[in-house]
Amino acid sequence: MKPVIINFPKRNRLLNKVFNTIEVCENEAGCLTHKQELDVVIERLGIGKNVNYTIKVNPKLNNNKTEAKRQDGQFITIIEGSEPDAKIHYVFFSCESPAYTRNGYIVSKLPVSYRAFCNDTHKDKTFNVFLLSVKDSGVTMRDEKLYKGNVVDFKNVRDAVNDYQTFAYKLCRTLGINILNFDMLDWGENKKNETIAATPFKSIKDMKLMRNKMTKANNKSSYIIENAEDTILYGKTFGNNGFEIILMAAAAKAITKGTVYLWQIKDVKRLNNKEDRKPSPITAENLELLGNLGIECFDELQDYSPNDEALNDGDARNQAEFMKNLMLKFGSDEKKCYLCDCNIQKLIIASHIHRVCDINKETDISFEEKRVKAVSRDNGLWLCANHDKLFENGLIYFDDRGQMQVSETELTDNQCDYIEQITAQDSKNIKAEHLTDEMKVYLSLHRRRTHH
Repeated sequence: MKPVIINFPKRNRLLNKVFNTIEVCENEAGCLTHKQELDVVIERLGIGKNVNYTIKVNPKLNNNKTEAKRQDGQFITIIEGSEPDAKIHYVFFSCESPAYTRNGYIVSKLPVSYRAFCNDTHKDKTFNVFLLSVKDSGVTMRDEKLYKGNVVDFKNVRDAVNDYQTFAYKLCRTLGINILNFDMLDWGENKKNETIAATPFKSIKDMKLMRNKMTKANNKSSYIIENAEDTILYGKTFGNNGFEIILMAAAAKAITKGTVYLWQIKDVKRLNNKEDRKPSPITAENLELLGNLGIECFDELQDYSPNDEALNDGDARNQAEFMKNLMLKFGSDEKKCYLCDCNIQKLIIASHIHRVCDINKETDISFEEKRVKAVSRDNGLWLCANHDKLFENGLIYFDDRGQMQVSETELTDNQCDYIEQITAQDSKNIKAEHLTDEMKVYLSLHRRRTHH
């Protein structure tokens, strides 16, 4: 029979509370608690029943090699067979109760474990989730006491089968992650969610629709925008939002052949609208993971743009869709001013050529046609705050050849000189590959508005 080795980290708060790993490590006579759950894990991995296995508690040492530190990620590894042909199973354990952590039950810790799995060089490997549900133990989430009672009691635990957890389970399915004790969940009357959670997402559209349904009123949530070739995730990065968007991006990449982009969105306001959070970008390690998965990530935090693609209130504006289209036209490496190469993100504006307020006033076309104009990649430029205002007021404009002109009749010589100074000499003309026939129409409408 193949040898089986189970590797536990010594310094991991949750795993120690469930399995008593510190005592096992420090005292060979120490007792591994909740062995019955570990046997269930072994069986459901397909290794077998009543398997004899060796337990190793591996301290992760700090730089001076004397003191163990906590492992990042709530997972163990189970090695089946001998190297170099061994099969390795990563088993991630959820937080101890869905009621303790709201939307962090799975997503708050899973990405770290998934990163370790992706970086593992074993050819034969699996990633798995084992769900915990501690009830009536007298131990709070922050306690260091060991769990003595049942850690998989899901009876009447509705927090484990709500819409958000169903979304998280479905993300796991999409990433090929096995939920080893999915059948232990008590769905009660919510059988529809059980059916949804049991299968992966089949398309970006399905993922987007499900995510949008979970968005609460007045809550600026992460969201997805797509077209035939590309998918863009606008991801909030504070707390569990930052972990969720990692899983969403990875799942999106798994189900589309197109390019997946991730924009990190500032999330500094609490419900009282006070800016009392420090903006927190996704960590370098997680950005590296997403990059290795083939996802294009913007390093700089972006301001939030509302997801109003479904609105039909007479306003054709959809700034998020418009920004996505500009990015796809002018490049995804960064937002920078077309006329001066300024790349200070706070100063860069997705500037319409033909204004949306004027599009909204058009009476001879449908709302859908207005929306097409409002989000067209040919109806805009990235402009810095200076050039945006100059363009908005017609103090600069473009002729039919795409050459920038300065409205000398409205400006003094010194003001004209200033515009020349802040405009890059090689950026005064719209590049041939950008100057489409449709863009020429919008430039003509801009000239008509500003110069009659």
